[in-house]
Amino acid sequence: MVMGMKTNLPEHTILSADDFGISPGVNAAVLEAHVKGSLQRASIMANMPHFGEAVQMVRREAQNLQIGLHANLSLGKPLLPADEVSLLVDHQGEFKRDFLGYLLLPWMVDRNQLYRQVENELEQQIKKCLDAGLRLQHLDSHRHVHAIPWIFDILAGLAKKYRIEEIRIINESLISTFFMQPTLGFVFNGNLLKFLVLKTLSAMRGQRSESYTFSILHSCRLELELVEKIRVPKNFRRVEIVLHPGMPALDAKSMDLPQHEHKHLLSENRQRELELALRLNQRSGEE
Repeated sequence: MVMGMKTNLPEHTILSADDFGISPGVNAAVLEAHVKGSLQRASIMANMPHFGEAVQMVRREAQNLQIGLHANLSLGKPLLPADEVSLLVDHQGEFKRDFLGYLLLPWMVDRNQLYRQVENELEQQIKKCLDAGLRLQHLDSHRHVHAIPWIFDILAGLAKKYRIEEIRIINESLISTFFMQPTLGFVFNGNLLKFLVLKTLSAMRGQRSESYTFSILHSCRLELELVEKIRVPKNFRRVEIVLHPGMPALDAKSMDLPQHEHKHLLSENRQRELELALRLNQRSGEE
């Protein structure tokens, strides 16, 4: 629970970080946000080059950090050989599809083969985490691909098989978030379109969760003033505030950042979201 904030948040509030394992800067930020701040949960990317470093951090310094899988079908190389996931990768063996690609793919290829390849790769990512000694408590995904109904069904089956308790559901309230900060910024940065697609897909499948997820509309742009204004609709037992913390200065020195992610990893927004986690902890000590 994030203590000391004068809001109407439910008793159980979870501060969560995505992209654990993607880079040195994100790993360091997740660790600092947990040890010195209010971060309770992190979602790890099993196929990223700094996965092993993230695992060691958890073992040595963050045993109480709750870990989930940030299922990844759109960045880097799969864990399985390329010929076993041929519908998902390019000629270099790297994932080649984004959210829209996966949304449309079942109408373009053999569905049974597609579903089998995605299930096998996601299961491999889960197994890698478990083999590393991590206890997975939740599942979500990079670029929200698990919100696509057929991928969600696959992930839900794996969650049941491996006794993973929770899958992130996109259920943020557009009205509640808008009145927290009446601005059209999320229209122009693309977050509104992303939100509408994700919310529609979740509603189509009747996906339900006891956790209210915040914030898709202000993704990577969360500030203390926004968090303190969160208004959670009724019938939710807890709220999960999703952050993308990082240390851009550290990642600027790295030679192995994932392709296509340089801009996001080097954004000052990641540094600001790390500072948010630290400020929340400071506020807790003050009140």
